Amino acid sequence: MFDIGWTEMALVAVLIIVVVGPKELPVVLRTIGRAVSRARAMAQEFRDSIDEIADEADLGKEVFDDPQLEKFRLDAEKKALSIQPRTVAANGGDGTPESDTSKSGGG
Repeated sequence: MFDIGWTEMALVAVLIIVVVGPKELPVVLRTIGRAVSRARAMAQEFRDSIDEIADEADLGKEVFDDPQLEKFRLDAEKKALSIQPRTVAANGGDGTPESDTSKSGGG
């Protein structure tokens, strides 16, 4: 992960022994281990909460990904588009509901 070789690890170990001292080394390593463990636990909890949020967001997505429902939606759109021009043409093309005066009974 960090591409650290054995020589670099040995150098770090020697530096830690010199800086901390051999008597305090077990205490320092234990403290570092606990801190790393807590950090990993917090990271896992964060990942779990993000996964839960993602699962809740994908709950409704399954409905929209269904190919049969998508086909039904496209068919409904095609029908709606094919009906609209006929309605306008049947009404005289001006968009009013009844433009034919013979049906109004005016005479």
